[in-house]
Amino acid sequence: MAMTDDQKKQLRHNRVRLTDDLEVSEELIAVLMQDRILTAEAKDALDAEPVRKRKAQQLLDTLPRRGKNAFETFIRALCESKQDELAELLDEQLYRKHRTGTHSDSEEEEITSRGDVMNKILVKVEEESFIVQVTPMTTSQKQNPRPPNFAYSISQPCGRAMIIGIENRENSLGIRHDVQHLSSLFQQLNFETVIKLDLTSSELFSCVKEEAQNEAHSNCSAFVLCIINYGSRSDEIFDRDGKSIKIEYFLRLFDGRNCSSLTDKPKLYFIHTGDPDGFTRHLEQPMETDQCDMVDGTLPSRAPHQSDDLVVHEKGDVLQIVSTSDVWRNESKGSWFVRCLTSVIAVNARNQDLEEMIFMINSIIEHKESKGQRLQRLHKKTTLRKKFYLMSII
Repeated sequence: MAMTDDQKKQLRHNRVRLTDDLEVSEELIAVLMQDRILTAEAKDALDAEPVRKRKAQQLLDTLPRRGKNAFETFIRALCESKQDELAELLDEQLYRKHRTGTHSDSEEEEITSRGDVMNKILVKVEEESFIVQVTPMTTSQKQNPRPPNFAYSISQPCGRAMIIGIENRENSLGIRHDVQHLSSLFQQLNFETVIKLDLTSSELFSCVKEEAQNEAHSNCSAFVLCIINYGSRSDEIFDRDGKSIKIEYFLRLFDGRNCSSLTDKPKLYFIHTGDPDGFTRHLEQPMETDQCDMVDGTLPSRAPHQSDDLVVHEKGDVLQIVSTSDVWRNESKGSWFVRCLTSVIAVNARNQDLEEMIFMINSIIEHKESKGQRLQRLHKKTTLRKKFYLMSII
């Protein structure tokens, strides 16, 4: 039986990344030989190729013809040859399956410590005197930079963070605490932070457009936009006067076509609204949207001559997190989501990439049930091409 079509598609889809980063090491070849994925003749041919990229291409050409077990064995070989990023890129489920069996003693200790960290964060989030305090990097971490092929390069200062909090006549409970927690977090992570509160729709458009056109982005490594607006739907917010505005209008201002200074740089959007019933509707919406009419003009979805590849590139390097339940908030402490988000990032930013931390945040949030017995969950959309470490020296 041959490799499945989905597995072949994964190899084709990620071929450029694999060709650039794959190390056809002796350890990787040994695993493939052991499971008879590679023949002796194929191994000799790989050994005879002196150019690393050509060797990688040769192996990728061979794998689809080596039967139904070739893909999973390749994932295991990547794990055992310490190429975890590529294994996770191809198939996260298989990566976790085979990574579980390859932990060293130090890694097992780290897994145990992560469980302890989650328990400590759960306690911290419930504290009355909640304070965001970022744990600094150790000297060892500073002296061991991560490979640039696998992670975005982060300079100092990291970038700019815009935090928008909008109270209206119907919903205002805890919003200012959420804004304060987010501002404290990103300031400690060396982001230049801008706060905007309780604006009308025209004021919102004006300040967000001004931010998108800020020349400072040219010297930044990343951009963060946080929107806190309880009582709104999953795909829109309400201004100070209760007028609805599509969230996508703001995000479009920072894409590759409208903000070229942020092209190829990670753009992080954390959106906390308050419409649990609208969550499913939001999940069904694609990242790209149709033409958007702005208060001060129009943002066309694409020019007539644009190719699909260019449009994808314009939407690239984005991580968008949406939390739509507003039932777990407190006037004196803010929302459960923001306290979880800021606590997890503050504690783990020194040694975990952002997507790992989002996984932990989701796990912690699932421990708490809403008043209507509804479990809160986050939804993640991403077009990030590499890992993103909020604290990094590369």
